Amino acid sequence: MTRTLLTAIFLTLCSQTAWALTESQFSQALSVAKLDAAVLKVRDNCQSQIGAVETSRECKCAIHYADFANETAFSIQYERCLKGLAAADKGEELVKSLKDWQERIETAEKPSVDTIEPKQSTKFTSADIDKIRNHVATCWSPPIGTAGVSTLIVDIVVTLDRDGRVLTAEADNKIRLVSDRTYRVAADEAIRTVFKCSPFPEPENGFEEQTNFIFSFDPRFLIR
Repeated sequence: MTRTLLTAIFLTLCSQTAWALTESQFSQALSVAKLDAAVLKVRDNCQSQIGAVETSRECKCAIHYADFANETAFSIQYERCLKGLAAADKGEELVKSLKDWQERIETAEKPSVDTIEPKQSTKFTSADIDKIRNHVATCWSPPIGTAGVSTLIVDIVVTLDRDGRVLTAEADNKIRLVSDRTYRVAADEAIRTVFKCSPFPEPENGFEEQTNFIFSFDPRFLIR
């Protein structure tokens, strides 16, 4: 029943046509933009597209992340969005969330993580975990401008290659990523930090071909 419902919603969303930008949506995007860079991206990419049949991805990305309050996070997420690595609108985020749900239903569901410790497929020792946390702490700086971000815990699913380089990093809670702006900003800050910290220090038993683990990104344990 659940799988059938998710499949129906997923197919419906995938079949929806791209939205056209209205004057009201353009004005709303400018009004919520807190950064000069965000305002410029919206104006440069969207102003000439008001009333067009289809809105460009550049414009969608600029509008979708216009409310970011951190310059670096906005720039990184905007570029990721252009490359298709981040959603360009809430419809794309919801489709990805439903797809993730389907995959979890069809395969063994991943256990939840309630601690500050990385949960991994590779066996990490306590010393390895401390080494990872200390390493990440050197790359993290508290975000500015969004209340609650610096105390919010975000689980980040990380994949490393054999040399410890970060291949992928994404927020584990896709549903909250769509619905909670503060969580989305915190997740983007955490992802930025993980990529900035690449490569990761080698654990006692070395890396596998691909090392997968969940890093519970808790800023309280990263302040140095």
